[in-house]
Amino acid sequence: ALVRDSAATVHAYLNDGGRWARWGDKGPDHLPLSAQELQTYDAIILGDLGADAFRDADLLAIANHIRRGGAGLVVIPGETGATTSLARTTLADLLPATLPDAATISRGYREQKPRNLSRTPLAESLSLLDSGGTGWDELMPLLGAAPCEPRPGSEKLAVDQDGAALVVARAAGAGRTIM
Repeated sequence: ALVRDSAATVHAYLNDGGRWARWGDKGPDHLPLSAQELQTYDAIILGDLGADAFRDADLLAIANHIRRGGAGLVVIPGETGATTSLARTTLADLLPATLPDAATISRGYREQKPRNLSRTPLAESLSLLDSGGTGWDELMPLLGAAPCEPRPGSEKLAVDQDGAALVVARAAGAGRTIM
C-alpha cells in the first residue's frame, strides 16, 4: 500500500537470520539506523521482528528518533510473537500496548479465530485506517490477530467484534507509536 502512494518514499529491509538486506532498489544498501541516517525518516515500521534483530545502539537510536525527533513508530506483531521481546528494550516505554506472550500469539495464529475489525470513532475522525472504499462490515475477518492491552494514555483505533483492542496508538515524546 505504501509503495502505491506516490507521496511516500519507502525503503524496505528484510532480516534473514541476523543479516539485513535491502528489499528492492530504493534506499541505502545498508539498514540506516544511525541517529544521523534516521533524521531523514518520518516513520519506522517494524514487522514481526524481535529485539535480537537489532543492536542495543540501534534500538536506542530508534527510541530517540521517536521521542526527540517526532517520528512515528509502527509495530506490527506477527505469527512468531517475536515483537514481544521489544518490551524488554529501550523501546518498551514507547509501546502503546502490552502484548500477550509469544506463545499466546503463536497459538492465536494456529487457532485462527476470526476477528471482525472495526475502526473506532477516533480513528475515523483522524482519517486513520482507511478501508479503501470498502465498508468495514464488508471486510474479511482477520485470522490470527491477537488482541492487545492498551497501556495508560493509549487510544484504541480498531477493535474486534468483542471490543478487544487490535490497533492502538499513543504519544511518545514528540513522536507517536501505533501497534
